[in-house]
Amino acid sequence: MAADIKYNDVQVMLADPRTHIRSTLKVVLSHAGLENIEHTGTLNGVTDAMEHSIGPDILICDMGLGDGEIIDFISHVRHNDLGKNPFLCVIGISWEAEAQDVIRMINCGVDHLVTAPLSPQQILSRVSSMVSHRLPFIVTADYVGPDRRKLTRPGKDFPLVDVPNSLKEKALGQWDPRRFEKNLASAVGSINTRKIDRHAEIIAALADSISELTSQPARRVGAHPSSGRALDGARKCNGPASWRKWFISRCRALPCVCWRRDENARFRRLTK
Repeated sequence: MAADIKYNDVQVMLADPRTHIRSTLKVVLSHAGLENIEHTGTLNGVTDAMEHSIGPDILICDMGLGDGEIIDFISHVRHNDLGKNPFLCVIGISWEAEAQDVIRMINCGVDHLVTAPLSPQQILSRVSSMVSHRLPFIVTADYVGPDRRKLTRPGKDFPLVDVPNSLKEKALGQWDPRRFEKNLASAVGSINTRKIDRHAEIIAALADSISELTSQPARRVGAHPSSGRALDGARKCNGPASWRKWFISRCRALPCVCWRRDENARFRRLTK
């Protein structure tokens, strides 16, 4: 398939605060046929690029951009809170060696994370892989992005979503803007439905836990932190208004079902 790949129409956003790295990558990408490159050294520059039409097809960025705010930025993009295309291809460049930092970068939803110092060929090989075999997306309560699981976890059989890939369509000469926008809307709807499913599962689990705990005398029950995450997720969902209204009401109810047995053997509500 390599012989059929042409990057003439592919839009690239290159974001790195180091001018020399941007210059080097721009030259290498241009020689590989990726000539439509917009570059910036700031997070604001990336934000502006994401608001133009459907945005770039590929974002190549330093994960320390904006003092690390690029990590939350990418997560917001994946959750469709920023930009027009939550499924753009993302390659992150990391200069951090700490495991916790690397995990946080991966968990924001990047397609690939490349550790610096790097060779330009590493970037090109990732671009090629996103054309030929990009990973499907998975949706959990707080993550939307490529499914990197090597093995399926028991009890965690989350359906996968094959998301629209503008990079692939343009590289293979299959680009149709109208069809892409239609597929984009369909995929966003599918993602939102899965978000509702995930948060509904949290609510059901919390309700069961609260029911069990409140049946134990003299034991105090606190609100589960996931209730706040579920409420936040409900507000973000773009599904029918009736769904959101019902869902938010259930989330708000969770912290209220907290009881304690008093000295007279009566259960008293702890929180309002």
